[in-house]
Amino acid sequence: MATNHSAIKFKVAEDLGDWMGIVIPIFFPEENRFEYKFLHHQDHDGISMMTQLMMDRGLEVTSQPTLKETHIPGRRHRMKLLSQFIQLTKKVNLKWKHKIAKTGRPECFAHIYLGRTGTKDLEILSKDKDVSLTTWLLFHLDLVITKNLLDADSDRKWVLPLNMRTQTTPLQSGNHSASIIINIKNKSTPQEIHQQMRQFLKKQLQWGSSLYSNMAGLIGYRGTRWVAKKIKDVGTGVFSNLGHWPIGLNDDISANLKNEAWGVVAPASQVLPVAAAMIIWDGQISLTLQFHPSLEVTPQQTEAIASQWIQSALRENYQFRPFELNLIYYENLSIPET
Repeated sequence: MATNHSAIKFKVAEDLGDWMGIVIPIFFPEENRFEYKFLHHQDHDGISMMTQLMMDRGLEVTSQPTLKETHIPGRRHRMKLLSQFIQLTKKVNLKWKHKIAKTGRPECFAHIYLGRTGTKDLEILSKDKDVSLTTWLLFHLDLVITKNLLDADSDRKWVLPLNMRTQTTPLQSGNHSASIIINIKNKSTPQEIHQQMRQFLKKQLQWGSSLYSNMAGLIGYRGTRWVAKKIKDVGTGVFSNLGHWPIGLNDDISANLKNEAWGVVAPASQVLPVAAAMIIWDGQISLTLQFHPSLEVTPQQTEAIASQWIQSALRENYQFRPFELNLIYYENLSIPET
C-alpha cells in the first residue's frame, strides 16, 4: 500500500487553524430523513472514504474506481510533468470582494438533492453542450461565485481532485489523488473549460500533480508547515466529483442501498475558500457547497448562492423546488473530536 504522504498537508492545515473534516450526508428520500457521518481528510480521500463507510456497514468492497489509463510515465518524465504542473499553480489575478485573515470551521453548508429527474436534466443539458457534467456544473458554479464574491475583473483558479488509483493496485485507503487545475478568465465558455480539462489529462499532467501532492514526503511536517505559512492564496476553490456510486459491491448488496442517497461535503481552507462537491448515488445527484470563514459568507448568502448555482445549471428544464435545498448548521451535528 502506498504511503499516505499527502496526509501531512491536511494535518498542517488543521494545525494552522482550518478544519479538514469530511461530512457525508445520507438522505433517505422515502422517510425524508438524514444521517451524517464524519471522517478526516488526513485519513481518507473521497474513494477511501466511501470504501471505509461501506466497510463500516459490514459490507465487503471488492473494487474501487481506477484511472482509465494503464501506462504510468517513467520517473524522469514525471519530473518534467511536475515542472509543467507547477506553472499552473502560479498566482492569478484573483480579487475577492471581501476576505480577511481568519481560520476555523464554516458555520454551515448547503446540501442540494435533486433526485433522478433533476439529475437526468443536468445530464441532458451538459450533453447538449458537448461537455461533461463536471464541466457544466463547474462553469455555473464559477458564474455565481464570480457574481457574488469576486470583483468583476477577477480571474479564477479551480482545483478538481482526481483519483490516482491504477488498475494494478489493490484496494487502497488513505489519500491517493492528484489535482486538475483550471484557470478561468471572464467570458470563458463551458466548451473552453472542458477543453482545458481534456488537455490537462492528455498531457498527463496529473502525474506531475501527484508528485506535487506527495511533496510532504520529502520535506516532512516542518517543511510543509513552513511552506503553508508562506502561501496566501492558491485559488478560488475546490470542486470534488466522486462520480457514480454504489460500486465495488455485488448486485444484491447494491440493491439494498438504493433507498439511500449519499452526499459529500469537501472541506474549505484558507487557500481554497470555496468548497463544492458532487456525487451521483443510484442516479440521484447530491451537491454541496460551503465557504471558509475568511470569506465571511453568511448562512443566508450560502443558501442563496447554492440556489443560484443549481438554478443556473438547470436553466428552464426543471422546476426547482425549495425543499430540495437544505442549509445544515454544524452546531446541530454531533461531530467527533479530531
